[in-house]
Amino acid sequence: MTRVFSAIALALFSLGPFAPAKPPVATSLARQFAGIAKPAGGRVGAAAMLVETGERASLRGDERFPMQSVFKLPVALHVLHEADAGRVQLSREITLTKADLRGAGGIDPIAARWPDGVTLSVEELLRRMVSNSDNTAVDALMAASGGPAAVTHRLIDLGIRAIRVDRGERELGLDLSGPTPAKQRAAFARYAHDLRDTAAPDAAVDLLAKIARNEDQLTPASHDRLLKWMIETETPASRVKGQLPAGTVVAHKTGTGPDVAGINSVTNDIGLITLPNGRHVAVAVFVATSSKPLAVREATIAQIARAAYDYWLK
Repeated sequence: MTRVFSAIALALFSLGPFAPAKPPVATSLARQFAGIAKPAGGRVGAAAMLVETGERASLRGDERFPMQSVFKLPVALHVLHEADAGRVQLSREITLTKADLRGAGGIDPIAARWPDGVTLSVEELLRRMVSNSDNTAVDALMAASGGPAAVTHRLIDLGIRAIRVDRGERELGLDLSGPTPAKQRAAFARYAHDLRDTAAPDAAVDLLAKIARNEDQLTPASHDRLLKWMIETETPASRVKGQLPAGTVVAHKTGTGPDVAGINSVTNDIGLITLPNGRHVAVAVFVATSSKPLAVREATIAQIARAAYDYWLK
């Protein structure tokens, strides 16, 4: 990471003291969210916050939604904490065998590039996990840093109690699969109501705000690394970024679940938007159990993000 990026990251996201004890609620924005959500079908949860004031709006903000790859953000935060504490070395090399690769049915650039296995550093695995949403990387990193329970405990230490990480990609994939269409539908139905590996939109926004305010308990170098990887994310730009003006800085993490019998499990994006006036909006949108095409689900996320952008740009 260059010093140039470090300076940019600190300029964009170092916010200083946070004042309001009882931040106001943006009621009219919440109504906009409800209207935007209707065409998406399924169950839509959304939350947004103007980070500098704490003003917020939400739709089903306290309900739980499957995270899918959004969980890689808490994992990255945890691993960086472990690195800052000296329990994990970013330079440590981890050898991934063919058996460690998550190739089938997921986002796995590592498996695609090195189908017989590869050795990569913890730092490179972190970058690929956040920016490329690599499934092989996240399972390797959780194994090296205490597993899912350690990630959840890290969130609790930060005061985030409505996000939980329970499984890696391999276990999650097995829980969502089945040898027959009937068993796949049954697994899907269980997953839709499972509290494991879920987040409430309000909690996701709280986590993003902690990152934006430098309240993530990371060292400056680790904080900057995390933001850099989030800004460089390569997964769909048609969600939170989809309807924002060109050049808008967005640090985000997406998540997408499988389709079963024409129903998508979940389509997500959570991120930090830098407004032209220098302020910051944290936004989280989860679209669950929708039968609508991907373009409709992504447009819902993009419209909600744009509504929050416009509301706080005034």
